[in-house]
Amino acid sequence: MAPVTKIPIRNLYYLLSYAWGRLPEDDDPACVDALDATDTVQLLARLLATGVRHAIRQGLNRDYLPRAEELPGIRGRLQFAESIRRMSFKRGRAQCEYDELDHNNLPNRIIKTTLENLFYSPTFQEAKSELKDDVAAVLKQLDSIETEELRPALFHRVRLHRSNAHYGMLLSICELAFDCLLPERDQSGRRFKNFVQDRQLMATLYENFVRNFYDRHARILGYTRIGATKVDWVVNGGTAASAAVLPEMRTDITLESPARKIIVDCKFTEHALDGGRNDGRKLLSGNLYQIFAYVKNQSRKDGWQGCEGLLLYPAIEDEFHHTYDMDGNRIAAATVNLDRPWKEIHDRLLELIGKQQMARP
Repeated sequence: MAPVTKIPIRNLYYLLSYAWGRLPEDDDPACVDALDATDTVQLLARLLATGVRHAIRQGLNRDYLPRAEELPGIRGRLQFAESIRRMSFKRGRAQCEYDELDHNNLPNRIIKTTLENLFYSPTFQEAKSELKDDVAAVLKQLDSIETEELRPALFHRVRLHRSNAHYGMLLSICELAFDCLLPERDQSGRRFKNFVQDRQLMATLYENFVRNFYDRHARILGYTRIGATKVDWVVNGGTAASAAVLPEMRTDITLESPARKIIVDCKFTEHALDGGRNDGRKLLSGNLYQIFAYVKNQSRKDGWQGCEGLLLYPAIEDEFHHTYDMDGNRIAAATVNLDRPWKEIHDRLLELIGKQQMARP
C-alpha cells in the first residue's frame, strides 16, 4: 500500500474542512485557491488568508476591551487614587477606566500571529509570487492588530458565539499550524513540519473527517443518529473490582437507523494488511479483534442483535473491501482511496454503508 502521507493538496482541503465541521463546496473560493498550494504550509496560509478576507468583508469581530487613560472628562469608572497620584485634577483631567469596542481582540491576534508565522516560514517563501503577494496584502489589512505569543491555552480561551461563529475554521487552522510549528535547532527561527507526517494528529483528523462526513450525508440513507457510543462489556459473575479494571470501549462512529446499526472504527495506518507482498498478507489482527469485541458486546444489547462493524482504512493505491459473517454479525474491512477525485471519495464512503455494500458474503 502506498504511503497515505501523499494525499493530494485538494483532498487535504476537503479532509480538513469536514474534520473541522465545515461543509466544503466545489465553488468555494478556498477550494479553488487551494489548488495553487504545493505543500501543507502553503495550503494553511492560503486557507487562512482566504478566510480572513471573507471575515473582513463581513466585518472583523470586535470585543469590548479595557482601556485606561487620562481624559478631559469622565468616562467609565473614575480612577480617583490614580488621578490624584498623577495630579490629573489640577490639569482639568481625570484618569478613567472604560471598555471600548476594538478589533484587537484575542481571536484576531491569534489569526494575525499565525498568518505571520506561516508567511515568514522558509517553506512559504518558496511559494509562487502571486500567493505571497496575496497573503502579504491580507496581513497589511491587519496592521492595527497586535501579535500574540501563542500558547496552547490561548486557543481554549476563545469563546465562539453567533456573531463570530465564522471564526471556527480560522482558529482551527491556527491551532493546527501552531501544533506544527517547531523551533530551529540554532534558535534562528521557526519551521513548520508537514502535519500529514504526524500519525497521531492525522489519525484524529481522519476520524473527525469520517464522522462529520457521515453526520452530513448518511441521513440520506436513512440513518437517524450518528455519533460515538460507549460499549459495555458483557460479563457474567466477577466482582466490582474486576469489572472496574476492564478497559473502556467507545466507538469512533456509530450509525443508527430503525433497520440497521453500524459501528465504524477508523484506522489511519500506513498498512492495513500485515505480512509480505504475496498471498500471506493478512488484516491487522489487533484491529479485527477490536471491532469484533465492539460488535459482539454491543449485539447483546436490546435492539442491537444484528449490528454490523466496519474497519475503515485510508489508502492511496491499494483498495479492498472484505465482508465476513462472524458468529451472526457482519463485519467488513475496507479502504477509501484518498488519491481519487473527491466525487469518488464521497461516493465510496456512502457506498460502504449502503445496503449493496454490506451484503453477506
